[in-house]
Amino acid sequence: MNLSSNVKLTKVKDHSTAATSAVNSDEVDMQGFEGVLFVTSFGTAAVDNIINAAQSSVSSGTFLDLEDTGVVPGASDEDVWLDIYRPVDRFVRLEVVRGTSSTLESIWAIQYDFGPSLLPALEDQIQRETDSSVKDNLEEAIAYMTKGHPGRSQSVRRPNYR
Repeated sequence: MNLSSNVKLTKVKDHSTAATSAVNSDEVDMQGFEGVLFVTSFGTAAVDNIINAAQSSVSSGTFLDLEDTGVVPGASDEDVWLDIYRPVDRFVRLEVVRGTSSTLESIWAIQYDFGPSLLPALEDQIQRETDSSVKDNLEEAIAYMTKGHPGRSQSVRRPNYR
């Protein structure tokens, strides 16, 4: 299986000219995906350039910052990325604050999914399995992949939108 079978690559914002204004990417719908990796580059590295993720429960709704997602690229790092795993709300976007006049390259969103590609094989195995303890473990694995991972931080967790 190749990587492209489990990801969706989308350009969510075109290149922006030099300025100090904020830039917001288009939203991505997280239904059917576990996470999203945003990737972009600043034309000028500066410690007052910041990226963060924001989320909304409805498309084109009010977006609120996702806690603890701010990334400061530093004085010599132009390339930045932010990986959001299981956001609370269904719609997510990248927000960019340019404190120093800088261009911003295109923003790309790579949505990924680890669970569903394994589900058919596990469900098939449950049907063939005769040992009840193995069957219970397989059913627990399916529940784990479809309902969320226990023990993960609630600040980056979302309901199952499948």
